[in-house]
Amino acid sequence: MATPDGSRRIAKIRIGKHSFSYERGDTARIAGALQLAKEASMPVLCECSDPSPKLVIQSRADRGRWWPATWPKGGPAHALECLFHHPALADAEDRAARLAAIQILPSGFRIKSNISFSRPLARGEQPSNLDGRAGRSNAASSSSTTLLGALEFLMERAQLHLHIPGPKRGWGQVVELLRASLKGGLLGRKRLPEVIYVVPEFIFPHREHEKQFQAFWEPLVRNAQGRGTVPRFLLLCEFKGVEPGADGPLRASVGQLSGGIYLSDYLKDKLEQKYAIALAQPIPSKSAHVLGLFLAEVMDSGKLLAVDGALVLTSGSFVPCDSGHEVRMATLLARKARHFEKPMRPPYPNSDMIPDFLLLDTRPVRPIEVWGMNTPDYLARKQAKRAEYQALGMQLLEWEAYRGHRLPVLPEVDEPGLNLPLTKVKG
Repeated sequence: MATPDGSRRIAKIRIGKHSFSYERGDTARIAGALQLAKEASMPVLCECSDPSPKLVIQSRADRGRWWPATWPKGGPAHALECLFHHPALADAEDRAARLAAIQILPSGFRIKSNISFSRPLARGEQPSNLDGRAGRSNAASSSSTTLLGALEFLMERAQLHLHIPGPKRGWGQVVELLRASLKGGLLGRKRLPEVIYVVPEFIFPHREHEKQFQAFWEPLVRNAQGRGTVPRFLLLCEFKGVEPGADGPLRASVGQLSGGIYLSDYLKDKLEQKYAIALAQPIPSKSAHVLGLFLAEVMDSGKLLAVDGALVLTSGSFVPCDSGHEVRMATLLARKARHFEKPMRPPYPNSDMIPDFLLLDTRPVRPIEVWGMNTPDYLARKQAKRAEYQALGMQLLEWEAYRGHRLPVLPEVDEPGLNLPLTKVKG
């Protein structure tokens, strides 16, 4: 893995009785050992500290890929110099805090941000530099949380967290909902429709899409003329993975954008660490998608370069999900034509508890919890949440996914569509 100063980091991992040196992306050499460990439920440990932090094995079995990753919320347990070290992955309570920080105004809303929508063009520098360091300011490098909070808020405002039985949502409908969610919004002092480009549904011929993008991009270029700066903007898209570009650098496939968007090795590694759960799913598929929000600029070549980014895993109907297990639950609920919500903030008064899902077509509304891990901290939180549901008089529907249990039998529909979502969308 490349660090911001361009150096490489190598970890030492132990699989059973054998130790291996591992560098981010160097998976082919140990793929066989990881697969065997996964199938035999054999622990995989990082030897960066004592006691050795546990790693989780992730896979894209459809492509024969296996790789180690940081255990959810386990990043701080690794040594600072370890490539598996990072702050704990965001969970539902973190999301609620990010959403609560957004300012609601009489005329709309403001997303507080340290994102800079321009950068100085250094003497002799070419905007096409792809080493992952040129042109990155402190604001850009620290903006990931802001990007993630903005993406989650816009998804909530577009009501993607709600599923109403009917035709399956496609990207075309999602685009319209997201575009509508930008109205009345500010990011810092910038009007959102002026700085966020939502990649549209497939347009043929491609020149029609190019016209749309030019209409968005040209005002930003005009504003930057004579200032010695390179304008930047936000690209909201469906993220479909990363692959080597025809001319060498990495290129992310982003929905219907024919040229994709280029990114550095450093940013690719950063996304794989921070959003490991989202990227562990086979995407795109009928059951899962990933939405991305990228801070980007246009290079001299006309190609797009990502400077930073945030990703959110969703179900096949674009309902946000926090794990692959939640994707399976959301898929079941949609297939059974249920009216449900993925709450993005606490729905119960005087409680910070957030269910994984809420069934809105039962009397009363039924919370759903998808139990996906069996670590001591997780199991303790599980028991605490169970006790709180009991105190609230809520009848909990549970799925112990980590045990390999089958998906639960859903309760009967009482009154379709009668109950409103418990969590109110602000702004």
